[in-house]
Amino acid sequence: MNANHRLEWIDSLKAVAIFWIYLGHFGDNAKQLYPFVFSFHVPLFFFISGIFFKKCSSLYDFNIIAIKSSKRILIPYFTFSLISLIFFSLYYNYDFPQVRELASQIIPGIRNHIFAASLWFLPCLFVIIMMHSFIQLIIKNRHLIFITCIAIFFFSSIMKIGIQPKLFFNIDSALRYVAYYALGAYLSCYIKEPQEYNSNLTSKITSYIICSLSMSLFIYVYFYGVASIYNGIKNEYLKILASFIITAALFIPNITIAKRIKIKQVILIGQSTLVLCGTEQMLKTFIYSSFKMIGLKVYLHNSIDTILYTFLCFFVAYFTTIKIYNKISN
Repeated sequence: MNANHRLEWIDSLKAVAIFWIYLGHFGDNAKQLYPFVFSFHVPLFFFISGIFFKKCSSLYDFNIIAIKSSKRILIPYFTFSLISLIFFSLYYNYDFPQVRELASQIIPGIRNHIFAASLWFLPCLFVIIMMHSFIQLIIKNRHLIFITCIAIFFFSSIMKIGIQPKLFFNIDSALRYVAYYALGAYLSCYIKEPQEYNSNLTSKITSYIICSLSMSLFIYVYFYGVASIYNGIKNEYLKILASFIITAALFIPNITIAKRIKIKQVILIGQSTLVLCGTEQMLKTFIYSSFKMIGLKVYLHNSIDTILYTFLCFFVAYFTTIKIYNKISN
């Protein structure tokens, strides 16, 4: 029962994370929520993925991880890319040169350079998994593995790598995000077996204080933004360290919320983040087009409008793409 509950709250956390992703991709329509969710939503997803990392202590393990990750991530990536290509080619009545141009974006899968924008996450996640597995292969100590990934994050931040993504499979973005995946991997044992580490009073009090401080930070960042914190730090290295710590701290309120969500529909959405990621642009376009067909125009004037529309996307997905994908998968 406890094991199932732990997995369920992590699925709820994934549902919360994909909600922020969908909402954030509405851009300025989300008003103040737009810069707020962009301060943590993508790192949160990599953090969650890291919780389920696979140990890699030999070349055999590395090969197995590569094969399984290819099947679990790359095959869906290319499948969703092909379906999206067909969908948008029909929707916008593209001619052959335009379709060919879109198709050429699929292989590199570069962030901000692919027509189905959210799909960049999948090849980037694959690169991060392989990067973290390779580091495990070279370095056996879990503390040093985490420190190495933090060092990579520092290096890429100092060198401004990934600010303008341009490398195959988002290798440059992976250098910036691997630290969050490594954080999930490093804390995996504590997250999966919390009772072993939170049994004494001191641990409980510490957890309560951390949760309270992170919730205060969560509220502060919403109103004032993370830039208001960074701008006061002059040292570049301290600024980079602060960015990592603040982003990670913003995960905690999401975890706190997720642990209190026990709705089976939300849990199913959390278990279906792959298909939700793969069909996001198609789903949003389909819903918008459906409204247009019946003479309705949708305008998102404020954050509440955007939240409601995001909920509508999940409602439609729950009864369409999620059901279809689960049936095909089974």
